[in-house]
Amino acid sequence: MEANTLTRFTIFLILSSFLFSQTAFARSYKTSRSALVVDSSGKVLYSENADEPRHPASLTKKMTLYLLFEALKQNKIKLNTRFKVSPTAARQMPCKLGISSGKEVTVEVIIKALVTKSANDMALTAAEGLAGSLPKFVAIMNKKAQELSMHCTHFTNASGVPDRNKHMLRISNTNRRQSTTARDMVTLSMALHRDFPEYWKYFQLRSFTFQGNVHHNHNHLMKSFPGMDGIKTGWVTASGFNLSTSAVRYTQSGKAVRLFAVYLGGSTRHDRDRRIANLMEIQFKRLGATIVRQKKVSES
Repeated sequence: MEANTLTRFTIFLILSSFLFSQTAFARSYKTSRSALVVDSSGKVLYSENADEPRHPASLTKKMTLYLLFEALKQNKIKLNTRFKVSPTAARQMPCKLGISSGKEVTVEVIIKALVTKSANDMALTAAEGLAGSLPKFVAIMNKKAQELSMHCTHFTNASGVPDRNKHMLRISNTNRRQSTTARDMVTLSMALHRDFPEYWKYFQLRSFTFQGNVHHNHNHLMKSFPGMDGIKTGWVTASGFNLSTSAVRYTQSGKAVRLFAVYLGGSTRHDRDRRIANLMEIQFKRLGATIVRQKKVSES
């Protein structure tokens, strides 16, 4: 009994420390909304505070996925390549897949877990598997961000968890914290769609099953917004509720119209979903793209 009481007390202290640090950490970021909607050419259709710094939260995982897809395309790894889960990865805060330290997991499972469950343990496993260590992977992330013209983005980890400790700040040899803008997140979404069309199907997954457990996509608009086919959600106290989306509809003449949108700083998940859905709906109607051709995407 005493051991159980001590365990519960330890867990309580850890959670209390995490919540306190998140609250203090959030004060260094703006949490008012920021949004951008563009078409497939990059033409801006709606903009609101699109260049103001925001915490990306789990939208960070889009860059982790970009680097996984790039390694696949360059034949450095395969979908069945197995990465070992380190003790540090296994200790990551939820959401996570919960694989024990020392176990191995395939790249494809990592991809599905990042897209749907937004698993923090799999983000670190990907980073360590691709680069050997988190600091090396973060350096690659920031280099790629510059190559993609994401000039207002700075990463300090692979998952988007709060970079609140000295270790995380030392990774980049700078005092800059994890930061991005709505414009840069749209740029990254467009790059993922442009550079890796063969892997875009993963963003369309509504769920995936692993070891008998079904993990549902956190992007609830996949089920409710006609034409939606990706791409990623995110939340920490410092960011508010973030969402990066893409959807395609058709005009009466059959022309496909794809929109990319990012909304940062929602007060709740429902507020975020409602606002970004409204922004996209307005632009689709303005462009005369009201026809939806639904294509069911099943898990491979």
